[in-house]
Amino acid sequence: MAPLVLVVEDDRDIREALIEVLDEAGYETAGAADGHEAMAFLRRRSKHRLPALLLVDLRMPGMDGHRLQAELSLDPVLARLPIIVVTADGEAAARSVRGRARAVLTKPLRLDILLATVGAVAPLAARG
Repeated sequence: MAPLVLVVEDDRDIREALIEVLDEAGYETAGAADGHEAMAFLRRRSKHRLPALLLVDLRMPGMDGHRLQAELSLDPVLARLPIIVVTADGEAAARSVRGRARAVLTKPLRLDILLATVGAVAPLAARG
């Protein structure tokens, strides 16, 4: 089974493009428009198969990426989920590196770097 990647991005076009790229690379994907949607998805999935990785934009209306990371840290199961932050904001990226993000990717994204980074955190070889 391919690793599941949850893409949390408020820009629908970017979210759909990331999902398409990851699908084509062999990952299973799901999308959320903000942190609230991501938390609802994770709570529904918590008794089943959780994502191998969250790809999280920092600047989103509603619950942003910083708040999502804080919410995840309150749940012992969800706190273990690896996060890759995607942002155009260099200062926010620096804060995420000091936080719990495994990696930070800056927009505009280079697809080769995106896939290499995702592959390092959630390798396709981890298929069961």
